[in-house]
Amino acid sequence: MPPEGVRRSSRIPKEIGILLVGSDMEGKMFSEQTKTVVLSRHGAGIVSRYALSAEQELILRRLDTNKEAEVRVVGNLGAHGKSYTYGVAFLNPETDLWDIKFPGMTDSEKEAAPMQWLQGQGDGAAKRFGIGRIPGQRRNCTHLQELRIVDVLEAAY
Repeated sequence: MPPEGVRRSSRIPKEIGILLVGSDMEGKMFSEQTKTVVLSRHGAGIVSRYALSAEQELILRRLDTNKEAEVRVVGNLGAHGKSYTYGVAFLNPETDLWDIKFPGMTDSEKEAAPMQWLQGQGDGAAKRFGIGRIPGQRRNCTHLQELRIVDVLEAAY
């Protein structure tokens, strides 16, 4: 786990036109042309006029390349008027949607890599896998739900 306050990867402020497809918190399907506000190796910050909930899965398609990826809402990062900013993470950690060469992996990213793999394994992975002992601490089996809460905290800071 990266130390508190350390991100999994660099953020690049960049607006890219996207199509967001999914359902809102009331279960109504939507398709919305919107944009990113920040990019990372693992996902993005996006703007939407729809109320979304953490853990919700969506399809995100780039308007310029038509490349798409499944994403998970990590959390609500803020609101401005009738639009919300959300952090989203790629469901497949190998996704390269942005065609950007991000800086090499930092030590904190290398530490986080096993968790990224675990997150990509689905909900049953929490029962099958644990994160190993951290020297000087008692053994903790980190469940997928706990990892997602940490993701929300990382995305918010």
